Amino acid sequence: MRTKNELYQEALRTVALRRQTARALAQDAQAQAEAAIPALRHAEEEVRVRGIRCALAGAAGKDRTEAAAALADARQKLTALLAESGAWLSMQAFAIEDNTYPSPVQQAKHLQICNGTDRTYRLAKKHGVKLAWGTDLLFDPANTKNQNHGIVKLQKWFTNFEILRMVTCDNARLLALSGARNPYPGNLGVIEEGALADLLVIEGNPLERIEVLENPHDNLRVIVKDGVVCKNTL
Repeated sequence: MRTKNELYQEALRTVALRRQTARALAQDAQAQAEAAIPALRHAEEEVRVRGIRCALAGAAGKDRTEAAAALADARQKLTALLAESGAWLSMQAFAIEDNTYPSPVQQAKHLQICNGTDRTYRLAKKHGVKLAWGTDLLFDPANTKNQNHGIVKLQKWFTNFEILRMVTCDNARLLALSGARNPYPGNLGVIEEGALADLLVIEGNPLERIEVLENPHDNLRVIVKDGVVCKNTL
């Protein structure tokens, strides 16, 4: 039987190996992303230029069908390059019903953001861009309880299974690329031996009704973090 010190040393070696692997993966991902930057910048510039041309055509009262078609084609190319580069796209789902602004200018900008969100998600899904999900509501204590509504809004573009995979496994894959800054020495987003034991027991089936996640207070019956039971209302 091994001593406590031997077990401790083995655990340290395991953690060190996992951090080394994560660091190597992060370095590979960084190299791939840097190699793709020139092409992405060129495609981004093409989108910007064609967008300006389309706007100028409309402002001049000209038929902007051709300019709009060229702009749409440039967006397709940019998204395809983003997918080929292996880069990640982390977005927050904005919807028109989220906010109503008193100023027509502000409302018009809000509408532009929402339309852009819809277009970006559709293009990203079409071309297979790696997607993660994020929200800035965690910085607003009063709205933290509402952040899961952003998960539910993803139904407009994704199946419930795709949503759950994005906010768990895919988000974990992105976090694992942070190399030495990765605060998680074990695997995330999977249920397997040696992985970090972060588990939820949910009242209801989110594969059938993703809306159950909107009420974490009542529907997250058990929360296990790093193998420690933080909440248990069963």
